[in-house]
Amino acid sequence: MGRVLLVCRLAARDLRRRPAEAALLLLAITAATMTLTLGLGLREATSKPYQSTQVNLDGGSTTAGQESKLEVGPAGLTLSGGTINFNTGPSAITATSQGSLVVLNGNLTSSGASSLVRQNAATAGPKASIDLGGGDRTFNVTDTLSLGTTAAPIGLTNGNLIKSGPGTLVLPDANTSYTGTTAVNIGTLLVSGAIAGSTVTVGNTASPTTLAILMGNGTVGPLNLGAVAGNTGARVSPGNATNLTGIMNSGSLTQLSGAILAIDIAGTVAGLGSNGDGTNGYDRLDVTGDISLGGQLEVALLNGFDPADRVDSFFILVNNGAGLTTGKFTNTNADTIKIGNQPFMLNYTADFELNDPTSTIGNDVALIAIPEPGSAALLVGSMAIALGLRRNRRE
Repeated sequence: MGRVLLVCRLAARDLRRRPAEAALLLLAITAATMTLTLGLGLREATSKPYQSTQVNLDGGSTTAGQESKLEVGPAGLTLSGGTINFNTGPSAITATSQGSLVVLNGNLTSSGASSLVRQNAATAGPKASIDLGGGDRTFNVTDTLSLGTTAAPIGLTNGNLIKSGPGTLVLPDANTSYTGTTAVNIGTLLVSGAIAGSTVTVGNTASPTTLAILMGNGTVGPLNLGAVAGNTGARVSPGNATNLTGIMNSGSLTQLSGAILAIDIAGTVAGLGSNGDGTNGYDRLDVTGDISLGGQLEVALLNGFDPADRVDSFFILVNNGAGLTTGKFTNTNADTIKIGNQPFMLNYTADFELNDPTSTIGNDVALIAIPEPGSAALLVGSMAIALGLRRNRRE
């Protein structure tokens, strides 16, 4: 304690004798301390940003243009088990509140149990959205990241979305203001809402075999299945989860070589099926515009479903309008495909409106269950033998 007092007295004496020099010394010490503190803070914020923490965005004021805003610089935003809450307190959320906005001027990286949560599901009006900063923004997702929920979605606006990383990005909002392009380069994009104004391309240009999946029961704009020829990693799979069936809607469909349309069949009712949960339905892609096929069709029978030959049929591609349907799937044999022991006939001129899977004038694509060739031949032979036996008996 005595030493501290001595130092203080010496500093005071120097301040009286040489005030200018002492002031500069104190300023230098203060600046150095502030720089050290700021440097440590920035290093921590960069190395472990939003890790296992929460960021709460208020609902904003009721004055136009005064949202509660989090603006992210070019270095981007990293969520590592963190949460961003949109439209939370302390102010009351009303229908005229301006809402919460995250502006991304860089990319977003998410790992662990990260989440983006909209807290005002019961209040209509206040927006909760992510502004993509007018550029291309990559969402690198390792696990699963959902932009809100179906009941409380978070929208996108002002830019283009690139899905990267092996995880799943979920878009549950009906994004009427999102008109940028969407590219699924790596991993899964699950659209349970709507991005009808966005052209979606599925597939990796640099690595055509890298898995890139579009799935969901939602709506997208014009759909390019395959980014380049031979894009065997590109897949479109209707349904909101693996092994659950559903109906996806899109604008025009262009399928490049190698790219896969994956169809699950677990029953005879399209979409969620008669159970309403996707466990006994079948997948369908409804297209508004032209359909151009040139890739592969992959069909899976789920939950022990055994279609009845020449009875059960499945409209897997429905052209909602007068658009043309051209091309064929390249992995079929004379317009037939066999799944396990069950063969199907493919008809590219089916008519969904008339419920005629065998039509020759439609523009829809249907699968029709047929007997195995060997079984059919055996059945014909057995019938012929039976008829011969009857004739012999009658004679």
